[in-house]
Amino acid sequence: MQDFNPLADLEPAAYAPFRDPRDYILSWTDQIWIEKGLGRLGEHYADDIKVHTAYGETYDFDHVILNSVQKMSAFPNGGGGSGEDVVWEQRGPMGFISSHRVLKTGTNLGYWMYGAPTGKNWVSRTIAHCLVQERDGQVLIEAFALFVHYQLTVCPPIPDGDVAARASGRGRFNAFVTQVGKAMASGKRTLSPEEGAP
Repeated sequence: MQDFNPLADLEPAAYAPFRDPRDYILSWTDQIWIEKGLGRLGEHYADDIKVHTAYGETYDFDHVILNSVQKMSAFPNGGGGSGEDVVWEQRGPMGFISSHRVLKTGTNLGYWMYGAPTGKNWVSRTIAHCLVQERDGQVLIEAFALFVHYQLTVCPPIPDGDVAARASGRGRFNAFVTQVGKAMASGKRTLSPEEGAP
């Protein structure tokens, strides 16, 4: 009997530039909520995003931003949430649905929908369900363009069996993944449409 590979039929571009859907969800959860990178929400949330919470339902991107800013202001030492225990299932070759637990903590130091600051510590556990659908392919194009750029202009050859060189290679790979994320967030592309045309 062959080993089951959950990634066998899922295109890597669906979760690029990360290792798998679990890494995608946890990495973006940290970048958006822990590191308070709300500006990155536009990379992942549709304009007509539907969010169901204990505070009610919202049906558009602007409300997600408004509610997030309000909560982060009310809980400046927390209010985000760290993700854990991701489970996911493929939804077509370029999509997946996931569910993960989120632990949120903080001290209520600002106004929010429940009223004035209380100064009390707060702990919340929630479950986040995310549907990641087909993306426009820009992540894959950007990753490839940067890979070629790094290979041709930045990376010297690494000798086989050299432990220090392997560590350097891992560092380069992490820098590469970071650069793809920055390029996607900025909207600037390594290859403009004119430059990418054959």
